[in-house]
Amino acid sequence: MKEDIIAMAREAGFADGVAEIVGLEGFARFAALVAAAERQAVLDTIDELMGMERERHPMFSEGYDHALLHLKEFVSARGQE
Repeated sequence: MKEDIIAMAREAGFADGVAEIVGLEGFARFAALVAAAERQAVLDTIDELMGMERERHPMFSEGYDHALLHLKEFVSARGQE
């Protein structure tokens, strides 16, 4: 994980030595906050999509919602790791 964080920091344009100033723990916390915000945005979108197909395609609505629930479980589990 340490190497991944350093690689992402370099890819984002952080110069060498910044990791030592901010600290790897600081980068790790920042990465966790960004990931949590992204997961929450995805979960909010899934909530908005639930039930959307009931009027247009009632026959497929149950399967659509079921698939969305599985996606929600998967995204939520990513935050538990």
